[in-house]
Amino acid sequence: DRYYTLTEDSPVYLAALILHPAFRWSTVESQWGDHPDWLVRGKAAVQELWEEYRNLPVEQETIPEQPTVPRKTTDLDDFMASIRKLSTRPARLPSATRDEYAEWVATTDPGDCLVDNPIQYWLLRKRQYPRLSRMAIDVFSIPAMSTEPERIFSLAGQMVTAQRGRLQADIIGAAQCISSWEKSGAIQISK
Repeated sequence: DRYYTLTEDSPVYLAALILHPAFRWSTVESQWGDHPDWLVRGKAAVQELWEEYRNLPVEQETIPEQPTVPRKTTDLDDFMASIRKLSTRPARLPSATRDEYAEWVATTDPGDCLVDNPIQYWLLRKRQYPRLSRMAIDVFSIPAMSTEPERIFSLAGQMVTAQRGRLQADIIGAAQCISSWEKSGAIQISK
């Protein structure tokens, strides 16, 4: 019981389960079925976290205008241009009154149970759920354990020696990012 009550201190843990399309609330409800009070508190905590994201401004995606070359047009050209204009019209901006979280929780896709990369899942749904995807990506970007950030912090401390004491924070951060990316295989630095 003591372990489960600790999740109240960090709704992010529960939000990670809920926002993973393969788990959602059904998994938590089946595990916590004997403790309805945990469910009530958990749902309230995730809802409170969602409220921090609910009214965030949404980035507008702009579609660059194609340069036009003056030429004689036909009726077919005009028709095709109007079709292209309709098909490239920006998506309707999400309403701030629309509750993306409630909408997503209420709908399921049969393929959701097969999702093994929740970050990729939410990146693909960024247009449909711009604020909720931001919350999900933020949640899934948090390291599960602090060992990696502690290791990197220690390495950054070792990087700043007496000879390199004037390095600025952004340079140290950039060097540590590049080092981490190279170690993970995200980039390859030619030697």
